[in-house]
This record gives sequence, structure tokens and C-alpha cells, in this order.
Amino acid sequence: MFLANSSSEDFSTIFDSMTIQLLREGYQFYMKHNVKASVCFYALRIAAKYLMNCGKPREKKLNSFFASCLFIASRNPWSHPNHRSKKDFADHFQIKKISSLEWYLSNLVEKLGLIIIYDDYHFPYFLDPEDVMFSVITSVIKTELENSFVKALLEVETFNKGVLIEEIIDILVNRLKVIPTDFSREIGKIVLDLIEKELEYKKLTDD
Repeated sequence: MFLANSSSEDFSTIFDSMTIQLLREGYQFYMKHNVKASVCFYALRIAAKYLMNCGKPREKKLNSFFASCLFIASRNPWSHPNHRSKKDFADHFQIKKISSLEWYLSNLVEKLGLIIIYDDYHFPYFLDPEDVMFSVITSVIKTELENSFVKALLEVETFNKGVLIEEIIDILVNRLKVIPTDFSREIGKIVLDLIEKELEYKKLTDD
């Protein structure tokens, strides 16, 4: 997170002048297109993280970059169903080359470590590992995995990875309602991946 290394209220000590100027340009771009404030500032957070990690984007005119940040911000899982195509999005923001939008989307996902999940119609939605939603997901996985280990050690029940995954999905989707039910299958993939990483980590530390 870009605020992690500073306790100062003077944000000029966090961002250089180029980044501040580019964020102002992004804000003006969003205001020109009447973007809702909540989505606008989420998009600017994405832009700020990218600018701090990767520097200034490759093009002089940054409409495609700002539109790509907005595309990601507008496709939080709770925006489902959101079936607006990339082409419609590009046309609305007067992006002449959709390939430019797609390049920035791919680059943002790679550089910021974003996770893409899909609905039944294969429209993309984005998860940020630094956001609250993902923190809750990882916290639930770690807690439930440790509970399963304890039960297995005490021979209360046998460790079953498949059953554990289903229980975690139920907690996240039905009890805590962290994510819409439409993404149960996609969340299952994320849960499996994080459990595998946690098991591998425990194996390495135990050795």
C-alpha cells in the first residue's frame, strides 16, 4: 500500500510531483465523464499504485490508462451483473483503439497482482489482494485451516481438503456474504490455491 511507509499528513512526501499531476489529470478525466465519486476515487487509488510501482505510462495521452483503471474499479464482484463489454466501455470514453485499453488492463493486472474472476457469461471482475474483501477471504481460510489441523491432531475428524473448501465457500458466500453467490465456483479456485500455498508453507516451516 502506498501509505504504508509514511505517517505524515503531507501527501507531497509520498507522491512526487509527476504522480500528483497525473492523478489530477485522471480526476479531471473522470469528472468530465460524470463518473460516480466512489468509483472515481477507487480508480485513482489503482492509478496511484501503478504510478508508484511502475512510473509514468508509455503514452502521452493517458485516456486509455485512466479508462483501464476505471474499468477495473467498476468491476468489483458486487457490481454483478455487469455485462458492459470492453468495446462499449472504450466507445463511451472515446478510446479509439480497444487494443490500448486491453494492453493497460493486462499490464495493471500483472503489475498490481490483481485477481480476475468470471461470471457465467465470462465477463471479468477484479479482486485486489490489498483490499478488505481479500483480507477477509484469506483470514477465513487461515482460521478454518488451523481449526481443521487441530481437529485432525486430536482425532476429532479426519482432514479432508475437499470438505474444508466447501465449508470455507459456505462461510464466505452464505454466512459472511463477502462475495455474491454467483462467484462460488471462482472463489473455490482461489480458496484451493491459497490452501495449497498455506499447506506448502507449513510443510517448509515444519521441515
